[in-house]
Amino acid sequence: MASDKPSREQQSPEMIAFHSQYSALADTLSGNQSVILPFATHLYTNDIIDKTVHQNVQDSRNPPYERAVTILSAIESVKMKLLPEKTFRAVVLALRKIDLSMTANKLIEALEASGGTVPPDLAPQLPPNESRTSLP
Repeated sequence: MASDKPSREQQSPEMIAFHSQYSALADTLSGNQSVILPFATHLYTNDIIDKTVHQNVQDSRNPPYERAVTILSAIESVKMKLLPEKTFRAVVLALRKIDLSMTANKLIEALEASGGTVPPDLAPQLPPNESRTSLP
């Protein structure tokens, strides 16, 4: 019986990168639960997740990890397959908007490792509280 999941060869570099960072994203978001709703809102306003997902994430009775996985599953199951470049861009920008630039950078590095091309405007950035002079 054939699987509905595309093989690695059929997946876009963005999908491969997102999938490779899925657990780390879930852990990071759930470990910073105050950013889960702003992250979801950014994705909702950019038409990456739907209203139902956004409403489910607003329910603070759900544990943070469950809320994070709800967002990531919605991204992975639909939008990343249909519009990988747009979706990847929205996720990176949303992470930067909620001050998770290092996490966004890891996602971008995963895109490069999967053979994808990083648009110049998504090139890795230092977090606002780090200066270039502090790098070795």
